[in-house]
Amino acid sequence: MTRRTVTERLLRVVEADFYKMLGRTPKQPQRTRDFVDELLANGASAKTSARAACAADAEDPTVCAVPIPKTPNVSMARSKHQPFESPPVFTKPCCGAKSSPPKSGPVRVREAPPVIRSARELSLHLGQTEQGSSVDWSAAEQTNAFMLITGGSGSGKSELLRSIGGQVGAEIPTIIFDVHGDLTLPGFTSHRLGKSLGVNPLNQPAPDVGQRVREFVSTMRIAVPGLGSRQQLILSETAREVCRAERCDLGELRKQLQEQQGSKSADRNSVFGLLASLDVVFGEPVFEATNILDPRVLLTGAHRLDLTQLVRPAQVLVIETLLRWLFEAIRSAGPVSSRGLLRVFAICDEAALLRGSEVLDILFREARKFGLGMALASQLAADFGPALRANAGTIFTLRANSAAEVNANARELGISPVLVGKLSRPGQALLRDSSGIRAAQIERWPFKQPTLFPTQTMVGSAKPAKPAKSGKTTYDPQELEVGRRIELEHTKNPKVAERIAKDHLREIPDYYSRLQKMESEVFRRKKPQG
Repeated sequence: MTRRTVTERLLRVVEADFYKMLGRTPKQPQRTRDFVDELLANGASAKTSARAACAADAEDPTVCAVPIPKTPNVSMARSKHQPFESPPVFTKPCCGAKSSPPKSGPVRVREAPPVIRSARELSLHLGQTEQGSSVDWSAAEQTNAFMLITGGSGSGKSELLRSIGGQVGAEIPTIIFDVHGDLTLPGFTSHRLGKSLGVNPLNQPAPDVGQRVREFVSTMRIAVPGLGSRQQLILSETAREVCRAERCDLGELRKQLQEQQGSKSADRNSVFGLLASLDVVFGEPVFEATNILDPRVLLTGAHRLDLTQLVRPAQVLVIETLLRWLFEAIRSAGPVSSRGLLRVFAICDEAALLRGSEVLDILFREARKFGLGMALASQLAADFGPALRANAGTIFTLRANSAAEVNANARELGISPVLVGKLSRPGQALLRDSSGIRAAQIERWPFKQPTLFPTQTMVGSAKPAKPAKSGKTTYDPQELEVGRRIELEHTKNPKVAERIAKDHLREIPDYYSRLQKMESEVFRRKKPQG
């Protein structure tokens, strides 16, 4: 086996062109394919996997150590196994290339979503109780990381989403769908969708044209609720014809529908009504932009999608399309190794847009095992469908603006409406998760000192200790160790326990010494005499 032959062999393994690499029976390439798939699934690079496959089938394995040149054209079959490496924000419109197709028929290159290999355990600080104790949330202690947030206008939903997003975005890839423009956070890359940056809703992550069109029509039903069954059928058939051709976008779809309207077809009236219903979508600059957002760019780092320039149907199309890509990306990575590990987190501040969404139901039912976390906020509990309410591990209820909504929130939590009606201040919330129902005052992020609630004077202390004005806070090692041990009685997460202990020691440096002294005094007084 010559050096050139080995190099070509390795290149073909990297490009997943097994049948060209091995001119043998189909069983041998399939075994090689399975072998490389297993190596890639365990974190090996494409080139390492190629060398291993080469050595397993070579008489002299040392010949497989030759350098492998860079290969810019990795096939779709293998590219879905590659780790994501910061692709450019902009990419050419999928399915809209203007180059002439080869004689054998049109070829459409569609990028497969990358695998996100890393997953982390997530813990959040949410706020404090009125007694001053910390209210924290740990993904490892929850059934899943899906959160539903309800509250009237001005109740503090945006502040809660900002707190969640700010903490999560520092740990794992995070995507914020900002509908109102009030979720700008430091450290997040903002993408303003509109005439300069667009999304192609026909570019769904399904493997074939038929499935992509079905997903597109399902999204259109949510974006434009008035479509009739006949109009949906016409839309589906026309979209299928468009996507089988060279160009597959809304501009071409609109052109095809206008041609049908001008013909003497029996469906002219239905097509006219369809065009009238979709006019608000077809006219949106976000679907005519020359630069199309590559969904893969959202799978690393923290990103905020500014949707404020879009009309409601366009917002729905953009969010649903990108959520489908997100689900395909995490599903291709396989299940996470244990509960509580998260790969990606998504936040949407207006769940009413997606009421009745098929993709949201799928995410809440199936995406937990693939490491997805999600926070949805809305003013009304009714905006969350049965599947979302049944599968959400955490529910936040903030101040409601009507008696009917107070009763609805109380039914959701399974408590008396009187308790929900007591939520009067912005940020005041009831939280239901795996540990039960807790009351909390949500803290603004980034967190500042002193905390929202004043620290109460301890026994034997004239005044609470003042927080440090500047610089890094130092803690007494013995106090911190005792604090960790005590707080572990209330949480299973050592990191959360240490953070709670530091919160107490930041306010009162000898907090746990005083606590033990106070408990000893109480025990001595209760001890029976004689």
